[in-house]
Amino acid sequence: MAASEREPHRRLQPDAARRDRFERSPAHAPAVVSPAQVEILGTVKQAGVIDLFGLATAHERSPKQMRRAVRPLFDGGYLSIIPVTRASLADVGSEAGPELLLGSAANVYTLTRAGERLLARSEGIEVPPKRPLAYSVRQSPFIAHELQVAAVYGWLRRLERHGGERELVRWVRAAEAVIDLKRHTPAKSVRPDAWFVLRIGANHLVAFVEVDRGTEGVPRWRQKLAAYRALFTSGRVPEVCGFQKARVLVLAPNGRRREALAQLIASEAEPALADLFWLAERAVLATPALELAAWQRPGRDGLSPLLSLNPLPEGQV
Repeated sequence: MAASEREPHRRLQPDAARRDRFERSPAHAPAVVSPAQVEILGTVKQAGVIDLFGLATAHERSPKQMRRAVRPLFDGGYLSIIPVTRASLADVGSEAGPELLLGSAANVYTLTRAGERLLARSEGIEVPPKRPLAYSVRQSPFIAHELQVAAVYGWLRRLERHGGERELVRWVRAAEAVIDLKRHTPAKSVRPDAWFVLRIGANHLVAFVEVDRGTEGVPRWRQKLAAYRALFTSGRVPEVCGFQKARVLVLAPNGRRREALAQLIASEAEPALADLFWLAERAVLATPALELAAWQRPGRDGLSPLLSLNPLPEGQV
């Protein structure tokens, strides 16, 4: 057969071998789920919603390596993939170029009921009698926000690996992070995106997380400040978190938004409350370090690190 006759067949082979990323292939499901794959499922559970790049970053693998690791978990029915567009996940104000308008985003994963059962068996516990949340493309703005909260979790996991004596003791997110203030007048609850306790040697960093996408205006931030004021004066922080002190970490999409929020907090909150807020650009999550001078404190000049470079006494930071 002439080479020219074989050429069309060669071109068709790759396409024939490709698999639809939204279609499961049970034949490729893992016979036994490895400890490394169980760890990946655990990350998805803690994040709630996380994309391929977030998983790769959290586990310090390349996207290609992570794709190979999670595909069998999807084929086995342990993970679901949410179809979303790139434009729906873009930051507010992003230029709508061809790279945003064409094609879908990286795979966005959630845990299935089967995934929950597998994790429960690996931990020796019973599965809670509730179904995982079902997400759809119509919830894209919510998913975009949740992916950014997941990036905070990934950053904390990397801090564990790179910082020596560090351990993420608690990570609480979504509805479980809501704190009832046990009041009959507003504000009745605080709704952070998440809160965590990070052990750093003999010290603990306790913080509430607010991920800002630039979509909430001044009235909403006034409500947030009122809620945090009520929380920090209620005495409920040690009851909820187990520690006396806590901060509020605000992640903004860019420096201009960070500065605007810092000015708003400084003007709307009393100094004692404003001093509890630490604001940074979301890009700070790319580096697993607490010593970076990247955090703005309302009413203060310059940027500060979350963790002082000086030796700390035992307690909280």
